[in-house]
Amino acid sequence: MDVERWSRIDALFDEALTLPPEERAAFLDRACGDDRELREAVERLIVADESANTFLERPPLIVLEGGEEAAEGSRFGPYRIERLLSRGGMGTVYLATRDDGQFERRVALKLLHPGTDDPEDLQRFRAERQILARLEHPAIARLYDGGETEQGVPFLVLEYVEGLPLDDYCDHNRLEIDDRLRLFRRLLDAVSYAHQNLLVHRDLKPANILVTAEGEPKLLDFGIAKQLAREREGEPGLTRFRMMTPGYASPEQVRGEAITTASDVYALGVVLYELLCGRSPYRLKHGLPHELEMAILEQEPERPSQALDREDGPPAERIAAARCMKPRELRRQLRGDLDTIVLTALRKEPQRRYQSVIELAADIDRYLQEMPVSARPDKPLYRAGKFVRRHRLSVALTGLALILIAGLFISLVQQRRRVERERDTSRAALAFLVDVFEHADPYQKGAENVSARELLETGARRARLELASDPEVQAGLLDAIGQASVGLGQLDDAAPLLERSLAARRRLPPSLELAESLEHAGWLHFLRSDYDKAEPLLREAVALRRRLPSGPTELAAALVHLGTLLTERHQSTDEARSREIEGILLEALGLYQRASDDLGVASTRFQLAKVKKDRGDLPGAERLYRQVLSAQRRLYGEDHPEVAQCRRALALTLIVQAKPGEAKALLRQALASQRRVLPKDHPDIAATLNDLALAYTRTADYASAEPLYREALASELANHGENHADTATVLFNLASAVQGQGRLKEAAELHERSLATRRALYGEKHIYVAQVEAMLARIRSEQGRHGEALDLARRSLATGRELLEPGHNELIGPLRAMGTALLNAGRPAEAEPYLRESLDILRKTRAPGYFQTARIEVLLGDCLARLGRREEARSMLAQGLATLEAQFPPDHPWVKDARAKLDLVKIASR
Repeated sequence: MDVERWSRIDALFDEALTLPPEERAAFLDRACGDDRELREAVERLIVADESANTFLERPPLIVLEGGEEAAEGSRFGPYRIERLLSRGGMGTVYLATRDDGQFERRVALKLLHPGTDDPEDLQRFRAERQILARLEHPAIARLYDGGETEQGVPFLVLEYVEGLPLDDYCDHNRLEIDDRLRLFRRLLDAVSYAHQNLLVHRDLKPANILVTAEGEPKLLDFGIAKQLAREREGEPGLTRFRMMTPGYASPEQVRGEAITTASDVYALGVVLYELLCGRSPYRLKHGLPHELEMAILEQEPERPSQALDREDGPPAERIAAARCMKPRELRRQLRGDLDTIVLTALRKEPQRRYQSVIELAADIDRYLQEMPVSARPDKPLYRAGKFVRRHRLSVALTGLALILIAGLFISLVQQRRRVERERDTSRAALAFLVDVFEHADPYQKGAENVSARELLETGARRARLELASDPEVQAGLLDAIGQASVGLGQLDDAAPLLERSLAARRRLPPSLELAESLEHAGWLHFLRSDYDKAEPLLREAVALRRRLPSGPTELAAALVHLGTLLTERHQSTDEARSREIEGILLEALGLYQRASDDLGVASTRFQLAKVKKDRGDLPGAERLYRQVLSAQRRLYGEDHPEVAQCRRALALTLIVQAKPGEAKALLRQALASQRRVLPKDHPDIAATLNDLALAYTRTADYASAEPLYREALASELANHGENHADTATVLFNLASAVQGQGRLKEAAELHERSLATRRALYGEKHIYVAQVEAMLARIRSEQGRHGEALDLARRSLATGRELLEPGHNELIGPLRAMGTALLNAGRPAEAEPYLRESLDILRKTRAPGYFQTARIEVLLGDCLARLGRREEARSMLAQGLATLEAQFPPDHPWVKDARAKLDLVKIASR
C-alpha cells in the first residue's frame, strides 16, 4: 500500500470516528463511492478501534445470571468463589476453593459471560474444555474439572497459578539475558507441545504466561486457540479481529487470513523482543489501533539492539539495569545473533519465519551454547567467532586461546585492509575483543576466571604491535583493556594503556571517545592518589562533554567522577569548595533523575552522603547511605562490588556514631561478597579489612584489630606502595591499634610513615594531616617530649579550626591532643577549655556510653583535680569510671587508671 493510499484511509478513519455510529455508513457511502477496497479498509479500522475500546478495555464486572453480582462465597458445585482474578473476551475468571470435605484445593474458576447466546462463543468455550482436557504438560495450566450451572452457563475449573506475568517476573528478579532466554526456552517447549497436539494458541502474550515464585513458567488461556485438525476437516477457523490481542497479533491475523503455527511463532517473537530490549517492536506516534494495525502489516521492526535507544518508554539505563547490565553491554549482547533470531521470528511473511517453534528453540539453544545459529549466514568469520566464544573459559585459564582470538581477527583485519570494508571489519574485531576483555572486569559482570591478568596483558601486547596502523581502533581497544585492568585492581598495568589511548585520541579531532579517555585516565590517577594529575583531566572531560552532543547520563557520570575527586581531595571543608562540590553533584543528580537512571541516582547520592559526612552531618549521611544501599541491592543484587562499597561507607558512618555492632555486621557482609567476586589481592578487599579492624578499634579491641590491619597493609603495599592514600590510612589506623596496646615507640614510627605520605599527597593544610599530627602529639606527650607534643598539637588544631566549622566531629582529635599535651606539661588551667570543648562535641556526635567519651571525662576530671576543684573532679571521674567499668574488665588499664584517679580525689577531699 503506497503512502498516498494509506493517508486517504487514515483521514477517512479519523473523520468517521468523529461521527455517531449510526451516521458512519452514510458517510462511507459518500466518501468511498464505488471503491469497495477503500471502504473495507476503513471499516476494518473502525471495528479494530471499537474492539479495543470495548472488548479489550471494558472494566471487569463480577456478574452471574440475571446480572447479579457474585458475592464472596458464591458456590458452583463444590467450589466457593473467593474473588475476581480477571475478565477476558468470553469469560470471567475467579479464584475459588474446593471445600466439599473431600479435599481442599485453590483453583481458577472460569465462567462464560452471563447472557451470552452467541453460538460461536458457546462453541469456543466448550472447545477450550476439550483442548485443555488433552493437554498434559508441566508448563501448561491444567484442567481439573468442568460443567454447567443450572442455567446452562458452562464453567471450567483450572489450575490456579500464583505468579507474575513473564515480563514482570524477569524485570522484578533482574534476570540477565541468558537467564531470560532459558526461561523463554521452557515456554517454547509448552507451545511446541500444543502444536504437536494440533493446537495454535493465537493469544501468546506475557499476561498469558505466568511465572511462579519457583521460576516455573505456566501457559494460560486457550480460550481462542484453534484446532488445526478440525479446520482441515472443513470446520471454519475463527478469525474475527477481536479474538486476539493486537500488540501480539501476526500480520495474517490482522488481515483475517488462515492461521497456522507460524502465527504463534510471530507472537513469540514479539514476546522475546520485549524480554530482550524492553521495547515493543512497533514504533507508534499516537498509539491508535489503526496505527498499530498498519505497523504490524507494513513496518519492519528495528533491531532490538537499536530499539534500546528509542525515546519512547523507559530510558535505556533502566532497561539495562533490569538485566544487570549497562546500556553499552546490553546493546553489545543483543547485537548479532539475538537481533537475527528475533527478526527472523517477526518476518511479515509466514514462510520466511522459523517454520516451527522447534526451530526457534533450536536457535536459542545454539546461542546459549555459543554455537552458530541457523538464521545467520554460515560465513567462516562468524563460525570462527562462535568457536572462540564457546571456549572462553579455557582461553582465560591458559591464555593460548586469546592468541587465537587476536591472531585470527587481526589477521583478518589486515587482509581486509585491501578491500573497501576495512573499517567495518576492524570494528567487528574490536567489538568482539572488547566483549571478551570486559568479562574479566568484576565491576561489569563478575570475573569468571583466574588468569584474567594474563588475558589482558596478551591482548594489550598484540594490540600495540598489530594495530599500530589503525590508531583509532587501537586506542579503543587499549582503553577497554585498561578499564578492565582497573576493575581488577591492576592500576600499574592499566596506566600505560590508558595513557597511550588518551594520547592517540588527542591526535584525532575532539570526540566523545576523547572525553571517555580523559575520564578513564583521570579516574585512574584519582585511584592512585595523584590528585594533581586527576583533577585537570576530569575537568577537561566535563567541559568536552558539555561542548559535544553528549548524552545526559554520560555528562552526569563525568560530573560524579569530578565531584568524587574534589570531595576526597578537599574534604568539603572549605565553604567555597563545598558549594562547588555540592553544585556539581546536584547537577549530576538532576540529569540522572530526568533520565530515570536509578543506578546513576544511587551513585550520586552516595557521593552526596560523603559530603554530608565530611561536614559532620552524620545522621544525614547515614540516611542517604541507607537509601543508596537499598537501591543498589535492588538494582545490582547482593554480591556486586558497588553494594559492598556502600555497606563499607554506611558502616564507617555508624562507627563514627558509636554503633560498632551493626557496622561489623555490614563489613562482614561486604567482605564475604568481595571475596566471592573479586581477586584475592583486590584493593577493595584490603579497604574492607581496614574498616572491619576500625570497628574493633572503636570498641577498644585492639588485639583483634591489629591482624586485620596488618593484612590490609600488606595488600595495600603490594598494590600501591608506600606513597598512596589508602596505604597512609591503614598505617594511621594500625598505629592507633598499636598505640592502644601501649607500644608507643612502634606506634610513633607507623604514624610518622603515614604523616609523610599524607603531607606529600595533601600538603600541610589538610584534615587528614591534622589527624595524624594529633595522634602523634598524644604519643610524644606520653613519652614526656612535651615541646614536640605541643608543636604537633598546635599545628593540628590550627588546621582543624581553619578548615572545619565549629563543633565538627573531626575537631575532637586535635582538641584532645592539645588538652592532653598541656595537661601532661603541667598546665592544667590552659588544658581545661580544650578538653571541655572536645567533650562537648563528643557528647553531641556520639551515642551515650561511648568509651572515648569516658576517657576524656577521666582526663578532664584529672585536670579539675589538679586545679583543686575536687567536687567537680570527683563527679567527672565517677561518670567516666562508670562507663568504662560497664564495658571493660576490672583489671583493664583504663579502668584501673580511672579508679586510681578517683580514689586520689576522694582521699584529698577528706
